[in-house]
Order: sequence, then C-alpha cells, then structure tokens
Amino acid sequence: MSMPNSIHHLKDILSQHVNQLCQQYAFRKEQKIFAKFDRTLFSQNFENVGFYLQEIENTLTTLNNLDESQIIQCDYLARKLTAQCTALTEALKTKPQRMYRESAVHISPQKPTREKNNIHTLPPAQRLEKYYAALQALNDKIDGFHLLAHDAQSEAQRAIYHEQITLTQQRKQRCLEAIDLLEEYLLYQEGQS
Repeated sequence: MSMPNSIHHLKDILSQHVNQLCQQYAFRKEQKIFAKFDRTLFSQNFENVGFYLQEIENTLTTLNNLDESQIIQCDYLARKLTAQCTALTEALKTKPQRMYRESAVHISPQKPTREKNNIHTLPPAQRLEKYYAALQALNDKIDGFHLLAHDAQSEAQRAIYHEQITLTQQRKQRCLEAIDLLEEYLLYQEGQS
C-alpha cells in the first residue's frame, strides 16, 4: 500500500471512530466535565461534553482537509485526535455498570429540605460548586435511566424509565437555569469590584 493510500485509510478509520464517539455520547452533550486536560489537546477545561466533541470534530476536519503529501502534519493531527478521543473517554468513565444500574434502580429519597436550604445560605462561589455537583449527579442519573431503558425487558418498564428521564431532565433544566443565574451574578459582582 502506498503512503497516500495508507493516510487516506487512516483518515477513514479516525472518521469512523469520531462518529462512533459522537453517537455514543450524544445524549451527554450537556454534561459538564470536571477535568483538567493538557492544553495541547483541548483549548478549555471544565466545559461540557458537546464542547469537547466539537473540538474533536474540528481536529478531524483539519486533518481531512490536509493534502496527503503533508505527512508530518497528518501524523501530528492523527496522534492529537487519538489522544483527544482517549482523554475524553477516560474523563467520562463512570462507575462499573452493575453498581451503576443498582444505584439507578433504587431511586434515592429526597434529601431533607433543611439540607437544601443550607446550600442556599452558602456564599455564591461555594453554592455554584454545589450546583455543578448536583448537575453532575443529575446527568449520571439520566445516563443510568438511559441504560436501564435500553436493557428493559418490557415496554412498560421502558416507559417508566423514559418518564424518569423526562422528570430528571426537568430537574436538570432548573439546575442549569440556577447555574446560569448564579454565574451571571458572579460576573456582575466581579464587574462591580
């Protein structure tokens, strides 16, 4: 196989891998990742999955736009793309599925209102941290229900899990709105000082 053909083959394999990755994490695009990545891989830290998938797709587009005679650049971008995919996959790894499913099946009771009220008395920066932790927990719960719905034995079970997904997504939306408001407030406070 000649060098240009092998580069073309490599581009095809990487394109397939990126497409699979995007499909695999499509329903987690809003999930925030609390990981610090090497700046040579991603331009920002602590962004959502969709942001990192977009950067991976941008790297793939740049690679695909290179002329096959640009072997050194192709090699560099192929390595970068592989490292980006690996880093994102590692950051998204969660608990083993069996434990995950057990925790998702037993929906935990609501925490006492007193504890929730304590969160609202925290300073804004600490409160924002708690909100992000809550958002992560809601994303994990949604992922768990997706897995359960996928493995459901009957349509009735699947419907129950889809209802739980809908309810949890509504809670997630409220959480995102609270985060947005708090972040706007913190930016406003910074501007005032």
